[in-house]
Amino acid sequence: MNHCKLTVVTVCFNSIEYIERSINSVLSQTFKNIEYIIIDGGSSDGTVEVIKKYSPYISYWISEPDQGVYHAMNKGIKAATGDLIGFLSSNDWYAEGALSAIADKYNEIHADVIYGDAVVYDGEEITHQDYSEVKLEDSFYYMTVIHPAFFVKTEIQKKYGFDESYRICGDYKFFMQVYRDNYQFAYTKHDIIHYYIGGLSSDRERTSIEDRRASYEVLGKEKWRYAQGIEKVFFNNFYFYPDVFIKNGFGRIWIKKNMDPKEKVYIFGIGKIGKKTYRCLLDAGVKVICFVDNAKSKQETKYHDLLIISPDDLHQFKKGVVFISSYDYADEMEAQLLSNGIQKYLKIIRADVFFTKMVNDYISIINKKECK
Repeated sequence: MNHCKLTVVTVCFNSIEYIERSINSVLSQTFKNIEYIIIDGGSSDGTVEVIKKYSPYISYWISEPDQGVYHAMNKGIKAATGDLIGFLSSNDWYAEGALSAIADKYNEIHADVIYGDAVVYDGEEITHQDYSEVKLEDSFYYMTVIHPAFFVKTEIQKKYGFDESYRICGDYKFFMQVYRDNYQFAYTKHDIIHYYIGGLSSDRERTSIEDRRASYEVLGKEKWRYAQGIEKVFFNNFYFYPDVFIKNGFGRIWIKKNMDPKEKVYIFGIGKIGKKTYRCLLDAGVKVICFVDNAKSKQETKYHDLLIISPDDLHQFKKGVVFISSYDYADEMEAQLLSNGIQKYLKIIRADVFFTKMVNDYISIINKKECK
């Protein structure tokens, strides 16, 4: 059962409240062929004393200042000698039997990446994440499997390392690189990790911005194949970031600069993107006249007291803008409008183009602030 050796790396800094639980979750595993590495960032709260307490059972540890979490993780990678390597945050802990499940699956298949399920804690909310049917092909859009729930061949981890220019999403970039390069993934039906949402990853705005950047960097010349999906995922969260509409009104100001608030708007599409488009435009003071949708079941009904009409009914309007509120079907919807001759008297704006420009301008401002 112990044919392979697993390396577990814990990166920590001033983690006195939780570090002992994390350490014990490793040492209490039934699987014993473990190389346990702890990289501490120079803690001063008693964390180092806890590490020293368990030092006879720790393969390697060090406590010194680092240049960020991925710099510390790369130190752990450099020291690793196991067949597979996994990362355990000092706030989290392994489920009972987790490492046996990883080792058994690896001994069975020898895949490059082995992953299992997770129990996620977000405040008082506890969610079981079952990855048995996860769509790995969606990995260019978002992190399909959280980092502590998977182990990867150490030789692959050493090959790529982690990009230290990232504050939060270097692990996501690594995961995409491995998926892009066609390494083999295998799933084991077992809880691997108890995982707390918090710390750096709780900055969801920064996380989304870094996720988006990582997707484009990893895809390179192939990014055009996935751009719509990447932008759709980003925009789905974008409206709710405090700095965009609530705190300083960036979105309102930007829309007012890029659309005439006096112009009448007809929103084509009443799905999630359409509803968020409506809220964005409403916040910016843009006058939305009605919704437009191809679904006959929606036509002649209302959303927020606005009538939903058929695309053919747009002919009754001679001025204004048709706002195509879709990412997945924008091409088809635009072609439909053009074939009906709508462009002769109404302007056409696409959400995927319009909001991508808004996102780029916003990220540019954020990056400039961080460079000061």
